[in-house]
Amino acid sequence: MLNEDQQILEQIKRAKEILITTKSNFSGDGLSACLALSAILEKIGKNNTVVINNFKPGKYKFLPYINKIKPNLHHLKKFIIRVNTSHAPIEELAYDKTNGEILIYLTPKTGNYTQSDVKLESSDYKYDLIFVLDSPDLESLGDIYDNNTDFFFNTPVINIDHSPANEYFGQINKIELTAVAVSEIIYSLIKKWKNDLIDEQIATYLYTGLVEKTKSFRNPQVTPHTLSIASQLINYGADREKIITNLYRTKSVSTLRLWGRALARLQIDAQLKLGWTIISQNDLELSGANIEELQGLIDEILSEVPQINTVVIFVQQSPDRILVYVYTSPALNAMYLTKQFNPKGDKSQAYFIMTNKKLAESENEVIEYIKNSLHKISQSNS
Repeated sequence: MLNEDQQILEQIKRAKEILITTKSNFSGDGLSACLALSAILEKIGKNNTVVINNFKPGKYKFLPYINKIKPNLHHLKKFIIRVNTSHAPIEELAYDKTNGEILIYLTPKTGNYTQSDVKLESSDYKYDLIFVLDSPDLESLGDIYDNNTDFFFNTPVINIDHSPANEYFGQINKIELTAVAVSEIIYSLIKKWKNDLIDEQIATYLYTGLVEKTKSFRNPQVTPHTLSIASQLINYGADREKIITNLYRTKSVSTLRLWGRALARLQIDAQLKLGWTIISQNDLELSGANIEELQGLIDEILSEVPQINTVVIFVQQSPDRILVYVYTSPALNAMYLTKQFNPKGDKSQAYFIMTNKKLAESENEVIEYIKNSLHKISQSNS
């Protein structure tokens, strides 16, 4: 009987087109693992596409071939019109587009075509294998899954993760709870498949994933095995200095201004380990920053402030439209903490929009609800 690693390799051998994806609120680890797996599959002659819902490269634009990642899943099937021409060979074929319709004209050399000569059908799905990396469930993939549930139901899924929150939704589930990062799991898989597949580009992807997941190896969960892999990746050519510079030493003045405004208003409930802050419309305009620049601040708060396990950020997009982000440590569930507001996202990151309410009103309502949810969790655990 084949083990998990052998089963994965057999599925790859059989596949003709492979889809690789990760959660909509992707992590640097998940993104890097997707790119590394894609590069490996190309090396062994397998066509593949990386698709991440509404993808924008952000600070990861330094990674090789980052622009190959597609933000949407399109053209999964083709509509086929099949015409029996055995009794009347085609002499001429033409078509017109008019009034939202396509008119197809077939001219036979002799004889005629009838309705019984025409059949309508759909092709098979473009992809015959799916890799889902660093995602607790299929819903966390966003519109890629929501708009194509039949595709995911009818196509084999290989689920690779290291989180205990994973719901084992794949036909093959490679969940390694002792691994620090998905990039670590991908590295181990590659080494088992073939020893000479890793090059400088792939090493750069995987090292980036490890650096991001471990906060440059400051995370207490880092193991000797993780450090050994990091050392091997540097030997393969991963540019450590370039990676560190792009991830941690390239903050713009606008980013620092926005972070300063957010930190100045940071409030903490030490008992519930909850922190929250607000970003007004005026803050965004004066700092010259965009919302994406908050991600690094959130990572810093969760990793560097031990008395905070949950971060809530209110971003005022207009006077009565507030975008709310909620980020949690692995022990909590952001979707549960905000379920009253119909959030999107996954267990570690959720977001939703408050409309027809002022910033202070939204802040009070959401924080009160989250506090009550955290109290319930605390009571159930005691």
